[in-house]
Amino acid sequence: ALTKLLEETRENYTQATKASMRLKNELAGLESDLMTSKSRYTRLENQLQRHKKRAEERERMLEEIAAGKDKDISAANSRTMTARNEVDEVTRAKLAVQRELQQAKAENLQLLSDIEGLKHKHQLQLSEKDKRFNQDLDELRDEVENLSMKNIKVKN
Repeated sequence: ALTKLLEETRENYTQATKASMRLKNELAGLESDLMTSKSRYTRLENQLQRHKKRAEERERMLEEIAAGKDKDISAANSRTMTARNEVDEVTRAKLAVQRELQQAKAENLQLLSDIEGLKHKHQLQLSEKDKRFNQDLDELRDEVENLSMKNIKVKN
């Protein structure tokens, strides 16, 4: 009985170790996904800043043209149209980047939530395995104590 209980305890410990490794691997995968997502987020932030800067330059050009600094009306009209088109293009790109940025933020939040869930699940499993291990250990101690008492009685 003592040997069987010891074997069960060893098996429980082995299963807990394997489950812990699986969870650690899954957690590492999620953390890797999070780092990739953070990198993407940073890239998108930088891209958005570049688009904002281009839009500001184009708007300044439009303001200069509107202020009459340009003497050639035909060239001014052409540059105005070009600048407006570029501002529109930058605005569309900016909106696309903002949408992608929002999506990346949502993905980051989901990944963080998944990681926290896994950590909690892992802690619960480890706690349960520890309880079982301690119970098994207590049972083994009781069994050894009972056997010692029986051995003492037999000797007497």
